[in-house]
Amino acid sequence: MKLMFFSYSLRMGGAERVLAGLAGWLNRAGHEVTCVTMSDDAPFYPLEPGVMHVRLGLPGRKGLFGALRNRWSIMRALRREITRLRPDVLYSSGGDTVVTMVLAAAGLPVRVVGSEVTNPFIQMNHSWKESVRRRATRFFSRMTAGYVFQTARAAAYYPGRVQRRAAVIQNPVYIRPRDDLRTPDSHEICTVGRMIACKGFDDLIRAFARFRQTHPDYRLVLYGDGPELEPLRQLAQSCAPEAVNFPGRVQDVAEKLARAEMFVLSSHLEGLPNTLVEAMACGLPCVATDCPMGPAELIRDGENGLLVPVSDTEAMARAMARIADDPAFARRLGAAAAKIRQTNSEDAIGREFEAYFAQVCAQTRRGK
Repeated sequence: MKLMFFSYSLRMGGAERVLAGLAGWLNRAGHEVTCVTMSDDAPFYPLEPGVMHVRLGLPGRKGLFGALRNRWSIMRALRREITRLRPDVLYSSGGDTVVTMVLAAAGLPVRVVGSEVTNPFIQMNHSWKESVRRRATRFFSRMTAGYVFQTARAAAYYPGRVQRRAAVIQNPVYIRPRDDLRTPDSHEICTVGRMIACKGFDDLIRAFARFRQTHPDYRLVLYGDGPELEPLRQLAQSCAPEAVNFPGRVQDVAEKLARAEMFVLSSHLEGLPNTLVEAMACGLPCVATDCPMGPAELIRDGENGLLVPVSDTEAMARAMARIADDPAFARRLGAAAAKIRQTNSEDAIGREFEAYFAQVCAQTRRGK
């Protein structure tokens, strides 16, 4: 198959990580894969040599009319690439990219497959722009040949006709954890993610400050960056001075996670969190908020991790203490979590995508 993936960029992020990894797997499986991005930025996660990368160059016009002109320019540029490369499948990285894809591909012999990588029922901010984007995505989803969801609950947001031709495929484990690295040499609690409000890192810092009252030899490390970084630094300085570190973005995630004693996901909302998948694959005992969609699909509370209510800093601190105070329990959680290496391996998830794309092509050829 000839496959084209379309995304805003390949910067640091969960969806971008999955897109880059999936492109590489499908290329190794013998398919011709092209990643098309609006942004001119170099990929944070390097693409394999056999994967082509086309940068459209997002125009920099401002304002409402500028945004509409930007969208029109991108659609025209994407249509030119579809016409030039003639892919069998055009796959979305999520968000409202499906709107651009459907319009750009109108009348062309390509199967558009959308994807949903967040919780579509919840707006990250309540602006009218986001509301319009959500409604537009839902409307144009009807015009796709297929759709990929990370959870069945996310699929329920979309029309029945979309759900009937969709697939539910979880995120793969793209890191390759080494068991010999799982030797934590310090009392380190870690997390990974973009520093934005919905990740709940302020809750985590407050919970850690509470936890540290009885566990003063622990430290918290938050990997990543983003617009909330400076406010979080200030909060950490006031709550737990010199015990919270912000190393920034990292690529060797497995090596960093291997040094930690536990992992905490503090999000208010998620799709299916890649960082939690990676931490589980590394064999870390994990604490995660039971936010709408995501963690509960991965964690069975008390068996392969611990779930706590969203924004409940006291419960989060208790969960961290439970792991810290019971090494045998922590080891059991970590061993059970590591089984995700098999269920969500790169090969297993890659084969699911490959089979689904082939199914979409076969169905559309039969006119279904």
